[in-house]
Amino acid sequence: MTSTPGKLVISAAVWVAAIIALCSAAQADPGDDPGDVQQLQPPRPSAAALDAEFTALVEQIPGMHIINTAITDNGGRMVCAHLDSHSREDTTTDLLHDNPTFTPAEADAFVSDAEQVYCPSHIRQTIG
Repeated sequence: MTSTPGKLVISAAVWVAAIIALCSAAQADPGDDPGDVQQLQPPRPSAAALDAEFTALVEQIPGMHIINTAITDNGGRMVCAHLDSHSREDTTTDLLHDNPTFTPAEADAFVSDAEQVYCPSHIRQTIG
């Protein structure tokens, strides 16, 4: 096998670069402050995907019958808007008042489903 001087220089350069890279990685201290690193968040599902998820959850509530999915989905988003300035209990009470065909259990489940899909930041923390 014959080597030309140009190939030998390139081969040597590749080996040197590989050794430098390995040495640099070995010297890195995992406890060092990485600096200003942003936390990556998973992409938020589309509005249509959220609506489909919410509708599927509401359809599982015993006694609930969806007549118009657009109205149901909008109601879920309105629950989240209400939760921005009201307690969960007040939101459930107001939902019952505005929807007299809901039972307390249905209203509670509807609020829970809305929280889960549209506003997970409102999900109440439980102790224990």
